[in-house]
Amino acid sequence: MPSHKMGESVRCLQFSPINKNLVAAGLFKGGIVIVDATTNEATNVIKESDSRIASIKWHPTFDYILASGTHDNIVRVHDIKN
Repeated sequence: MPSHKMGESVRCLQFSPINKNLVAAGLFKGGIVIVDATTNEATNVIKESDSRIASIKWHPTFDYILASGTHDNIVRVHDIKN
């Protein structure tokens, strides 16, 4: 299971429209944590950048695709299966 440093500030979050148990949280220090809301366990941790996550959005039909935008004006698309 991926590790996550607890206590980091959450900037934004969104529940998956497909898998209602998954929530993606964009962090102040530039990471993304995917949490299973039923177990409260991190299932994925993505090191995005050194810039704060400004927004996060799940793909409407693929529950493993996630887009994020940072305060340094970069948009990234993540495949959380890989």
